[in-house]
Parts: sequence; C-alpha cells; structure tokens
Amino acid sequence: MRIAISTDRRHVSPHFGRCPSFTLVDIENGKTLKRVEVENPGHSPGYIPQFLHEKGVK
Repeated sequence: MRIAISTDRRHVSPHFGRCPSFTLVDIENGKTLKRVEVENPGHSPGYIPQFLHEKGVK
C-alpha cells in the first residue's frame, strides 16, 4: 500500500493542500519498503487527490 504524508522538509505539515511536498511511503506487512518525496504540484480544487492517485496512493 502507498500512503501520502503532507510534509515540510522533514516534518509533517498541517496544511495538506498547501504543503511544500508529499512523502510517499510504500508499506507492506507493517514494514516501510520505500520512501519518496514529491513536490506539491500546486493547489487547485480536486487536483491534489487526483495527482496522488496517479502516483499510486490508495
């Protein structure tokens, strides 16, 4: 499973839509397999969920 965490450098950001980046984390059987940081593509209604879905976030 891949999840997205809104991040600001190495910290969790409380502003999901306006955070500088997202950390995408692949988890399997409770273990972290991979971590990738992607830049926030910008804020427009409905775009971020679509963007993250295209990156494999469930």
